[in-house]
Amino acid sequence: MTPNLHIRLGQQAARHADKLRFLVVGGIGFSVDGGFLLLLNDCAGWSPLLARSIGFPVAITVTWWLNRIWTFQTDRSQSMRRQYAFYLAIQLTGMAINFSIFALLVRTMPWFVIWPIAALAIGSIMAMFVTYILSRRIVFAATKAPHA
Repeated sequence: MTPNLHIRLGQQAARHADKLRFLVVGGIGFSVDGGFLLLLNDCAGWSPLLARSIGFPVAITVTWWLNRIWTFQTDRSQSMRRQYAFYLAIQLTGMAINFSIFALLVRTMPWFVIWPIAALAIGSIMAMFVTYILSRRIVFAATKAPHA
């Protein structure tokens, strides 16, 4: 590999690092939400919709914290309450997308009642694009900490 190609690849990786971190954090949030879904649906007999109503708020808090400290490396001087409020508003938009797709699939296709985690995955992927753009441009835009 030539030195120039190596430098360009490094620059490309740095340019997209926050997207990769957002994806990893989203995977953690998906695991939290999905964990509650599977636990409450399979073990406690709750409906998939009710189980999601518990898992989703927990996942929002986990992902906000990880995005704040790792994905977007937020300046810690910004008000956490204000930032969380903006993040929550964006996540509620994402939830509307996610939950609408999830509910549509679970209510119209019997296969998704048997495998609700698949419906969760589809809804999550669709919502991820919207929440990344809004989180980056609104919640974490002006608060990015300088790199050391």
